[in-house]
Amino acid sequence: MGALALSALLLVGAGCSDGSDASSGTVAPIPGSGSGTTAVSATPTTVTAAASTSLSPPPVAPPDWQPCGSLTCASVDVPLDHDDPTGPTISIALVRRAATGTRLGSVFVNPGGPGASGVDFVANGFQLDPETARSYDVIGFDPRGVGASTPVACTLDRSAGPLPDWSPDDAAEVEAMDGAAEAFARSCAQTDATGLLAHLRTDDVARDLDRLRAAVGDEQLHYIGFSFGTLIGLVYAEAFPERVGHLVLDGVVDPQQDLPGLLTSQAVAFEQAFAVLDAACGIRVACPPGGVAAAHDELMARIERSGPVGQVGPAELDSAALITLYDEGLWPVYTIALTEALAGDFGSIEDLSDTFTRVVPFGAYAGVECTDSPRPADRAAWSAFAAATTALAPRFGPAVANELLTCAWWPVPPGPARGPVTAPGARPVLVVGNTNDPATPLANAEAVAGHLESASLVVVELDGHTAYSASSCVRGLVRRYLLADELPPDGSRC
Repeated sequence: MGALALSALLLVGAGCSDGSDASSGTVAPIPGSGSGTTAVSATPTTVTAAASTSLSPPPVAPPDWQPCGSLTCASVDVPLDHDDPTGPTISIALVRRAATGTRLGSVFVNPGGPGASGVDFVANGFQLDPETARSYDVIGFDPRGVGASTPVACTLDRSAGPLPDWSPDDAAEVEAMDGAAEAFARSCAQTDATGLLAHLRTDDVARDLDRLRAAVGDEQLHYIGFSFGTLIGLVYAEAFPERVGHLVLDGVVDPQQDLPGLLTSQAVAFEQAFAVLDAACGIRVACPPGGVAAAHDELMARIERSGPVGQVGPAELDSAALITLYDEGLWPVYTIALTEALAGDFGSIEDLSDTFTRVVPFGAYAGVECTDSPRPADRAAWSAFAAATTALAPRFGPAVANELLTCAWWPVPPGPARGPVTAPGARPVLVVGNTNDPATPLANAEAVAGHLESASLVVVELDGHTAYSASSCVRGLVRRYLLADELPPDGSRC
């Protein structure tokens, strides 16, 4: 998800499509709407973020907020291992956009990834609507392993040229892909001086988040999670249901999915979203001759025949397409890039691909994804998984599966499968899903809302990933939820 669930960082506005009053968040119920479930291959267990320990964690000191531009910044120390609360600590970085009026509390936000910086997310402009911002501080945090928090040390070196082909055609390309994946896993093991890699799971982040809540003095957690950030919110709600205040989940990850299930569902959704973009040619966007799919496939064939063009190989061409599907606002950028590349200029394709790999640092992304849930046990199992995913999604299945091939050699074993999150006793949760979300398909939001003890699902008629930044309707619903504690009817539509 990191590179394949890039978060709300990229999203730009689009209106609510139901003709409702966007400022008030008026919505229409969906007749007979229900929820589904997603099967996983491993036996599920309960969420373990609040694992018992014989030792009590030390009290949390309030953050020492210091000016950083127009905002304030701080850091909070948390245990490296929450089951050893008096042992080594790591640092979690925070940024705060203070309430402009009478403060009701704090809203923590996480943009996803895994591995995206919540500090950058807020510092670069994310904010609540003005009315809500009068009452709530907005706090972004870098999860453990990320950014200004204690980071994962290994990084992906892009200076050596294009990435290996994620869809290898011969033994040499397989060897190159395997070699790069194994070498990256080995470099992460060698640079892990503090043992952080063994403590990057979402369960650890959820327990960090509870420490942050206590540090700012809030009795309950108010939280907006985007993309993979929704999983942090779900794990928190299952572990600390009595501490849930207002919880917004936008672009939902289904906690029941293991890593193969997650990636396969994404690959299929990307194929479907790409077909929507291709069908929009000449209607919603200007496209190269023959359409988007024909141009992409022609360029891929040229690169496969003649080799990379500058820094653009097959992986970069795929990643340029994938990032486009997160945000309808990028469609014209991508179609122009395709047209230029057909004429021999791959500069814009390279720019899109660079954005894809830059938003989330690969070391932190892999560190979470490879350990957060069950994964293929070895290289042979990964090959079988990639083949099955490719059969379901021929164009993008290899890229989605093999981007994380490094997990086949990862030095830390995966955690157990999660069961459905019910969060018994928690306050009602607002769950938001888009009809054409390629990274977190709508079925995820439906399944999660169906399992939560108390939740309201809102379906947004929108192409792209997450809705808050793109839908005034959704922003209105979130405002009413945070300020008036009002939720729309379950199964409403924006």
